[in-house]
Amino acid sequence: MSKRVLTRWILVFGYCVYCSMSAVAADPKVRGKVVDQDGNPVSHAYIEARPIINDLGKGTVVGNGPNPWIAADDSGQFEILLPAGRYRIQGKAEVDGFPDPTFWLNVDPKARFPVISVANKDVTDVEVVLGRQGGILHGLVQDADTPAPISNARLRLQDARNSNAFVEIFTNQAGQFEYTVPSKPILISAEAKGYKRVTVQNGGEVILAPGEHREIDIDLHHE
Repeated sequence: MSKRVLTRWILVFGYCVYCSMSAVAADPKVRGKVVDQDGNPVSHAYIEARPIINDLGKGTVVGNGPNPWIAADDSGQFEILLPAGRYRIQGKAEVDGFPDPTFWLNVDPKARFPVISVANKDVTDVEVVLGRQGGILHGLVQDADTPAPISNARLRLQDARNSNAFVEIFTNQAGQFEYTVPSKPILISAEAKGYKRVTVQNGGEVILAPGEHREIDIDLHHE
């Protein structure tokens, strides 16, 4: 964070005294917009600045972001303050089917998350392009016999083409879950303590249409 020195004459007990004081200058502003693949502004979007801590040829090592996800306005415009450094600006709009790119399952090569350098001046016209629109998966995990909701049941959502790309989510106290999934075939399974693991659709691929909201209720049987 940069500083500047302010000097002024002040009146102290009838005498003019020349003094100096330091003031902290504000961090530069970063302004931009979030758009979809067709260049349309995305409402309900959020952006995050992830600091780049190392460059490795064509790749980068990205550290933990010091900033939380920041909401853009209804027209996809955003403005944030960042200290000097290099950042990758990434975005999401989960309520509209654009998943969190932090997770490997959701990585989309069509997304364009720009890398910017922040120094002493504002950075403007930053364009964040989200990947393909996915859908929102939600539902209930319950006991197959009662049927009582099962809290803390674990669901595994896995890329059908890459077993290493997956996320695991857990049901809440009411046995409910919700997750924004990418636009790709996924495999879904669920399990809980004292219950047998089950696969959704007998292990078949699940694909949500762009913007689709799909409810899937899962019954678990005791071991």
